[in-house]
Amino acid sequence: MKNKLHFFLILIIGFFTLDILNSCQSREQKKNEAFESFREEKTMLKDSLAIQKDVLSEEKDLITNRIVKKSIKNETIPKVKVMDDWTKFKTETEKKITDNEIKIKQMKGIPDVSLKMLRKVVKEEKANNNLRSKLFSFNHDEKEATEIFKAKMLRDLLEIDNKLIEISTN
Repeated sequence: MKNKLHFFLILIIGFFTLDILNSCQSREQKKNEAFESFREEKTMLKDSLAIQKDVLSEEKDLITNRIVKKSIKNETIPKVKVMDDWTKFKTETEKKITDNEIKIKQMKGIPDVSLKMLRKVVKEEKANNNLRSKLFSFNHDEKEATEIFKAKMLRDLLEIDNKLIEISTN
């Protein structure tokens, strides 16, 4: 009986030992398998996200192109007018000449104006009109001549403006 008891004890101890060894081995295998399955899932997730991004960007591009095409068909884009230097100078100078004319008309409209002041105003009115005629008759093809003309014109405009201010303060 002792032999049978020893035999069963050894057999039970052997089963437990084998079970323990198998469980240890399978944990490592399970860890490796779990890591591999995690890596595969992560790779598949990255791939699927990349594919989704590509599909979404293609759809976005298609939608954007459709919107742009429709807006181009439906609306005409207004052209921006870009003024060159001469045109810009000419419009600014014309505005200053017009401002001077307004000042002159105001001074002429003052009641009981002295004859001396009226003569000065008429003189500046003639000078202002001469500047306008020079501006419209000038040929602006040569750059150097244009720059000289601009400088003279601005100087003359400033002179007229200053004289009008001086006359109005008296």
